[in-house]
Amino acid sequence: MLLFGWGMGAAYAAMPALIARSVATEELGSSVSFNQVLRTIGSSFGTAVAAAIIAANSTSDLHASGAGITKTFALGALLCLAVCVALLINTIRGGLRRTKG
Repeated sequence: MLLFGWGMGAAYAAMPALIARSVATEELGSSVSFNQVLRTIGSSFGTAVAAAIIAANSTSDLHASGAGITKTFALGALLCLAVCVALLINTIRGGLRRTKG
């Protein structure tokens, strides 16, 4: 959990700098704000989905089961993999555009 917290903190801290490099100066404030809104919505949605999966796979005494927790982590891992693939494709396409242009 400590490493996860450091990773999330580093990602949240680095995002405004990455946004600043990619947008026009006059759009910086709204871009960083939009990032914050999407991050909040994503966190809320992710929490609700995780809770629904764990609740659907709870034990008879309404405690979380190992299967529910495993399914929740598996969904998170699949989503992380999908984002990594999308970022890799975007990076490759961006590199190809620069070499053609």
